[in-house]
Amino acid sequence: MSDVSWTINTVSDGDVTVDAVASPRPTFRVGKTVTMTCLFHNGSHVSNYRTLRDYVEYINDNTVQTGTSVRSVPFYRQTIHPRAPFTDLLVKIKSSSNVEQAGEYWAVLVGGSDETRLVGGGEVLQLEFFILAPLSEYNSGSDVSTDLEVTQ
Repeated sequence: MSDVSWTINTVSDGDVTVDAVASPRPTFRVGKTVTMTCLFHNGSHVSNYRTLRDYVEYINDNTVQTGTSVRSVPFYRQTIHPRAPFTDLLVKIKSSSNVEQAGEYWAVLVGGSDETRLVGGGEVLQLEFFILAPLSEYNSGSDVSTDLEVTQ
């Protein structure tokens, strides 16, 4: 387990802190899906867990589609449920320290599951992200959406 915290910045909820990520550490590659087993146990952990759990509850196979073009440029299409408590699945993923050159990335949340056994005593979410680009390639989420989101 890595005790390094991670920040998942969402459009609707701002920064959401994950207290640690279970081993193995995620390997980020543009155009690929990565799974992070997120652990919540510090400070406002229940609030952060519930925020991200809401995303998991509203994501299914029809919510977001991802892929890469023939030139290996990633893209995504999202259809958010009208009752979902969020407006966008685009996120920024950043570690609190430079974990083995993990980097910082733009991604879309594409799935997940709640692996929690006991609420209030160490919540666990498995989150799946499709990696779109290194954070340094775009100034804003709006720029990412303009370039990589398919809206038709």
